[in-house]
Amino acid sequence: MGYPTVYLALIHYPVYDKHKTLVATSITNFDIHDISRAAKTYEV
Repeated sequence: MGYPTVYLALIHYPVYDKHKTLVATSITNFDIHDISRAAKTYEV
């Protein structure tokens, strides 16, 4: 029996532009580092 499938997401919410409109953001190298460190820490 293997481990169950787990999906991770790093979400920055809410994010507003200069006109105070909710917008989507892009992922950065820092985000990849943060989520990989959290996954390793919590053994996900």
